[in-house]
Amino acid sequence: MMQSRRSDQTRFLLQFGATAGILLVSFHAVEAVFGTLYLLPISWSAATLLDLMGIPAVFDAGPLAQGYCVVETLRTVFEVRFECTGLFSLFIYLAAVVAYPASGDHKIRGVAFGLPAFFSYSVLRLVVIGAIDHLVPLWLDWFHIYFMVLLNLGFFLFIWAIWGNRWDAATK
Repeated sequence: MMQSRRSDQTRFLLQFGATAGILLVSFHAVEAVFGTLYLLPISWSAATLLDLMGIPAVFDAGPLAQGYCVVETLRTVFEVRFECTGLFSLFIYLAAVVAYPASGDHKIRGVAFGLPAFFSYSVLRLVVIGAIDHLVPLWLDWFHIYFMVLLNLGFFLFIWAIWGNRWDAATK
């Protein structure tokens, strides 16, 4: 029993590491594709939502080739980079889903659940940062550097736990 559990843990770690590695290599090989399909729409959506909330924001995709978009508010010019969009947290989630001992069908549902969840979370995260910049600018650095980093970790764990618990419930 103990040997089987250790083997399962080793298999999970190896699959997790391999999948995370493949995702990172893929990112570096086709970074422009990730920029067009992920960074750009998240940045644009956040700027649009800020505008709708009454916080004037201008979106600029001009620097996308350099790996970022610009969202400019009355007070701050934000360079929205991949790190700001939760992309690497998404990679960790996807690697954990692939490595988890679940059926292929359940893994596909995990990916289908995770992609829009991370996209929505990333837009909301940028909107919150823009709103904090507008309402309480002294808090911006603290929120951006500390709170949002912890929130990324918490969000990843929350989404993965929801997906994992559905698998566990379905197999009992």
